[in-house]
Amino acid sequence: ATALLGLGLAVSAAAVARAEATGGAPVRFLQVAIYIDSGPRPLAAWQIEFLVRAGDVEVVGVEGGEHPAYAEPAYYDPAALREYRLVLAAFDTGTDLPAGRTRVATLHLMVRGAAAPELDARLVVAADPDGRSFDAAVTIEEGGVR
Repeated sequence: ATALLGLGLAVSAAAVARAEATGGAPVRFLQVAIYIDSGPRPLAAWQIEFLVRAGDVEVVGVEGGEHPAYAEPAYYDPAALREYRLVLAAFDTGTDLPAGRTRVATLHLMVRGAAAPELDARLVVAADPDGRSFDAAVTIEEGGVR
């Protein structure tokens, strides 16, 4: 019972500290899945820019994608995290590459305040195994992996 009481006090203290650090604003966590649809072309390399257009949002984690070629977390610029934008990129030189719509990353976000954040992503580049760039569609889905 004493251990449970101690754990409860520690959790309460952490919640109070978090609320004080955010000015009392509620804090919640959100997953955002990032998909690239390359159509019939194999996706050998990609770079996207993830943007927070409105809201107080912090990226607290980056996971890899669903296809083995992009199972490891994408490369990103940690300095950009403080500017409400995140540039993510990955490549694979193998022959087993995804085509069509594939989840390339999942972002874990900490959202402060009650307002819904406004999130966006834009494709910087997508390339095939020969290094030729092509048009592809990038989409984001709040709520994480489906």
